[in-house]
Amino acid sequence: MMKKLLFLLLTASCVSAHSQVITTDDLINITSLSDKKLSSYMSKLNFAQTARNVEEGSVINEFFYNNKKNPADTIMRFVSGFRRGKITGSIFQTSSYEEFYRILWQFRGRGFIGGNPKADSLFRYDSTFKDTSTFFQKEDLTINTKEEIKDDIKVYKIVLERKPVPTANSIRFAEDLLLFDSHENLVALFGASNVRRDMFFFSQQDSSRCSILFPNTPRQAIFIWEDQVQDRVISFLMIGGGLRPKGSSDFDQSMALNSWRSYSGLSTGMRMAEVLRINEMDFNFFGSSSEFALMVVPEKKGNIDFRKTGVTMGCLNCTGSPLMKKEKISAEAAIAAGLQLYIVSMVLMP
Repeated sequence: MMKKLLFLLLTASCVSAHSQVITTDDLINITSLSDKKLSSYMSKLNFAQTARNVEEGSVINEFFYNNKKNPADTIMRFVSGFRRGKITGSIFQTSSYEEFYRILWQFRGRGFIGGNPKADSLFRYDSTFKDTSTFFQKEDLTINTKEEIKDDIKVYKIVLERKPVPTANSIRFAEDLLLFDSHENLVALFGASNVRRDMFFFSQQDSSRCSILFPNTPRQAIFIWEDQVQDRVISFLMIGGGLRPKGSSDFDQSMALNSWRSYSGLSTGMRMAEVLRINEMDFNFFGSSSEFALMVVPEKKGNIDFRKTGVTMGCLNCTGSPLMKKEKISAEAAIAAGLQLYIVSMVLMP
């Protein structure tokens, strides 16, 4: 109760003498409205439509605040609703930095998170904060902000975008997981209890922030993000029961083979002979002296594109084998030599 009261007091402290003409609820609602409903909705908020544009596949409806109630309020405000394919959004522009700041602060109260110290400082209510280029997200919604010059007046812009996440029924193969574009997208479908932020160590010197879906289970999948600050924009996906991020270092229980299967039919635990059968053509993997030991050479020979689906093998009886000393070894030669190779992990590229 005390925290709620403090939040309300802080919100009130950054409200100017001008009343708030649009709320975070309004900006979120706009992302789901059709053109017809949007015009009616904005009219009730005293916004008059000024334009409807179709630009490079985007439909944009623009509105200007028609202030009749408070002539002393000279703040310039614009709102737009847009859709681009399945992506929808809203844009709010105001000439008041205080109003811009207040709305972002209210988004923070709704659970939107920023992934950098400057964004955090914005949400601690610091009236000296002047960074207007920030990024926030929550589940299937993202917010980008910046400042622009419009009719020789500086305006502060909030762009709210809704990008639909895949449905549970659409996730059948490991490659389907590549459709998720951020940690928050994963949370939107699978729930916060099934997704964990973590750190993955490729070596003692090389590590990366990551998101773990269904950690320490046969359905575990590790997402490595290009944007390490915001945990978004997928770089690649790792599948394999033996992969251990930092948060699983104390997990010492045995784990069944990973249950994710690729479009091509590959899965962890699969024997080399079965991979060869699926590929319908011989392929190579690196020998034990290579820094990429037991990794299938990333090239396309046959049905499987090993440039998109990286495969690392394990072996039950390779120690001491003369064949393994070669730089590259063909799958057919390894099978003919009686080597018992199987898939340990897969790396999927978008």
